[in-house]
Amino acid sequence: MQYLRKKTGKNATLRDVHNMVVRMKEKRRGGSTTKERLDQVLRELCEGRGNRATFFEDEKKTARKLGKCDGGSRLSPMSC
Repeated sequence: MQYLRKKTGKNATLRDVHNMVVRMKEKRRGGSTTKERLDQVLRELCEGRGNRATFFEDEKKTARKLGKCDGGSRLSPMSC
């Protein structure tokens, strides 16, 4: 926060810093949802040779488990 005070000449509060970080993250992500970001990550993972991923949803369409298989070796599902 001292850096921000020195650079801007204004007193920045911790909440100001938090809000700035949130805005920067949203701008970087493009405002996409968690599900959309997860879908993109899984698609990029699956582009690699031998990589597979499985995504499970419950009846409410809520992500519950992510199982990952890499190079044909089965890994047990991970809790989200």
